[in-house]
Amino acid sequence: MTGMHRKLGTLLVLTALAAPAARAQDIEATFAEGVSLLQRGEDAQALAAFKKVLAADPSHEQAYELFKNTEHAIWLEILTKQGDFELVAKRLMGLASMGRNEHRNDPEAIRGLVGKLGTDDPITRRAAIRQLAAEHGPYAVPFLLPALADQGDEDRRVSAMQALTDMNTCVVPPLIAALDSGDAFLRRNVALTLGYIGDRRARGPLGAAAEADADEGVRQAAAKALDRMGGSGGAVADLVAAGHGYHMRRDDYLAPYQYSDVVWSMADGKLAGTPVRSELYPDELAKQACSKALALQPSSTAARAGLARAQASEVAILDSLQAAGEDVGELADAVGTGSLKVQLAGAVAVDAALQASVQENDYATAGVLVDAAASLAAKPTAGLQAALASTDAGLHARAAIAMGGMCLGGRAQSSPQLAADLGAIAGRAVVRLVLVVDANASRAQGLASALTAEGALVHVAGSGAQGLALLRRVAGLDAVVVADSLPDMTTVQVLDTAAADPRTSGAALLVVSDDAEGTSEIMGDRIAGIVSGADGAGTVLEAMGGALNAERARADAYSLQAAKVLSGLALAGRDISPALDDLASTLGPRPDAVAIPAANALGLAGGPSHVAPLVAVVSDAQASEDLRVACAKAAGSILARGGSSDGAAAALTAVVNSDAPLAVRSAAAAALGSLDLTAEARAALLGS
Repeated sequence: MTGMHRKLGTLLVLTALAAPAARAQDIEATFAEGVSLLQRGEDAQALAAFKKVLAADPSHEQAYELFKNTEHAIWLEILTKQGDFELVAKRLMGLASMGRNEHRNDPEAIRGLVGKLGTDDPITRRAAIRQLAAEHGPYAVPFLLPALADQGDEDRRVSAMQALTDMNTCVVPPLIAALDSGDAFLRRNVALTLGYIGDRRARGPLGAAAEADADEGVRQAAAKALDRMGGSGGAVADLVAAGHGYHMRRDDYLAPYQYSDVVWSMADGKLAGTPVRSELYPDELAKQACSKALALQPSSTAARAGLARAQASEVAILDSLQAAGEDVGELADAVGTGSLKVQLAGAVAVDAALQASVQENDYATAGVLVDAAASLAAKPTAGLQAALASTDAGLHARAAIAMGGMCLGGRAQSSPQLAADLGAIAGRAVVRLVLVVDANASRAQGLASALTAEGALVHVAGSGAQGLALLRRVAGLDAVVVADSLPDMTTVQVLDTAAADPRTSGAALLVVSDDAEGTSEIMGDRIAGIVSGADGAGTVLEAMGGALNAERARADAYSLQAAKVLSGLALAGRDISPALDDLASTLGPRPDAVAIPAANALGLAGGPSHVAPLVAVVSDAQASEDLRVACAKAAGSILARGGSSDGAAAALTAVVNSDAPLAVRSAAAAALGSLDLTAEARAALLGS
């Protein structure tokens, strides 16, 4: 048996090792089949094959092999067919560009390649540049900057500038950072190089240099570079626009292959890279851009708002990563620091950031900004009102709770609608969130309406780009439903992004399709279901089945805060009558942290109809002692105000005569004492 086990173990290991190679061969074979079908004019079958390649989830390296081994004319043919063909080709080419090689910070290898740039052999020089770009990217920039600062060797300087220009967009972030060097000659040549590259991300930094650099030569070089790039709308405006583009993850500022795990800055006269989590990379760039804008124009509200928004986004991201079980290590301290920095932006800037976030469905960021705005503002702001009107359940809840807190502090007036909102939040037991990405508006809204009728909270995006933005900004999605055809990117790209992000990796992934059989063949088991026909909502609900712990925890957190606010409002004598029935609904099924504040609020503002649910909890031996006491006291308060309820006296008497804990029996007795009873009835109670 031992020998058999050993052979079996060896076979399993060999099979596991062979699996990636076999999978790569399958991907290559399927792509080759698609090319063959395309050349025979069988477009529909070719497209199905290409989609199957994407659905197989090729690695960056596998995509690069496909790109490298396929004639350029074939790629052009696929691209020029447009539609889904173009989307598939762009996705594969994007994966290939990311998979050329992982950029490595290898000083010895970089120095060797930089040394070859001075050769007279153009083939050797060109090969060195390609290798620098593919294998080292931005890490090569610190080794090329000395040449740009060399005033005595023009050939060396020109060679380095040409190399950086040919390396193109991957060197733009460190070059932007190098504009802060103390060496004016270096700044001048960096500005010229950025102008040759022509990346729009450099407009703001070049504009800042053109407007404010201390050296005339640098100002002229930066202005020349800007002219080469097509002009500018002003340095501050360009920097704020870049900050917004980074934060919103717009492709024209941060394409998928331009993400990095390092941000660049000048430190002690040297260009240095600081490691950063890729999830935070866009907002780190946004913070750099807005900080530079603020340095140019300290009075810029837009710059302060952009800085506050990026900082709030990082707080929200770290919170969601921790909630998803990710180890964020020392970054956990950044949550508190980030919240502090948001506050320092001031009420006007925070509210401007909040309004923009609500308008652009940036829900997670807006949630952090709601808390900041409520603590800073002297009265309800436009941003808080917009958040309160949001269709996003989490943002609406945070805004209602924040507004309730402002009412308690005397900075806002409570209203029946606010009380009703808080009551609904307190009574909501489960929050389930669904994202539908579909350009077919009527189909998307039909599915959203059906899911809403079943108690789900649904967000709808009309394009892949909008869908990806919402993926990053709606915390705690339970299902992502994507149409089998989108106008701007492939279905697989949206699904892959959702599956790769730890914040949404647990969500059920589904595809909307009128061709269930064909979609099933392409997608296989990578999706939880196909939404097709009249019962699409049922398919989504079934895919979301399972444990509700996370959803309950999310709802309970909001319910607790809402119940406490309502209790405080009731204590302050405010009218919370629209919330009372919802508060009563929390008494039985909800945890004590929610139910006890609800009971307290009912005791302060409840009426006769609320005595029965309170007394039912007092009579429930399974309920906790603290909750039973709170409910007995609340019932007694209502009864003391003249309220009555059929059967209350008998039920409370039974509790007094039971073996319940003394605290429960005492509270029940106090409630009985509040009843307006006849002398005979009171004597009978004393006798019992």
